[in-house]
Amino acid sequence: MKKHLAIWLTAAVTLALAGSATAQNVSDVTTDTTGGGVVVTVRGNGLAQPKTQLINGGKTAIIEFRATWAYGNKTFALNTNGIGTVRIAQFSLRPAVVRVAVSLKTPTKPTTTQITTGWTINFGATITRRASAIDDQSAMSKAQSELGQPSANW
Repeated sequence: MKKHLAIWLTAAVTLALAGSATAQNVSDVTTDTTGGGVVVTVRGNGLAQPKTQLINGGKTAIIEFRATWAYGNKTFALNTNGIGTVRIAQFSLRPAVVRVAVSLKTPTKPTTTQITTGWTINFGATITRRASAIDDQSAMSKAQSELGQPSANW
């Protein structure tokens, strides 16, 4: 009996360690109202492409990440550029799902773009700012290399 218990415990620890090495988590969410729309930036570790859908007759956009979020419920009251609020919360733990819910004045299907630190979700913005200098680091290093300039240590 003890031998079987030891085998099960070893297997459980191994699975837990493997799961934590590939854990996806959301660490930060910001909004930007540049360009006549709204861009929501979701930063985190190992975030796969989110699932997006419109519900409530197109009045709510749902963006789901298979990840965890440790910061409780967060709401941005924007009321601009066709967007009312942006809410983020841990929707479920098993499976781990973080849900971003965006209230829309008119139905707008968002576009998602992967960045170095996560994803941007664009609701009609024609001009978007980069999420951060971190996202530009590899592009800057590549450009400096092509120009024969030493890259800056960011």
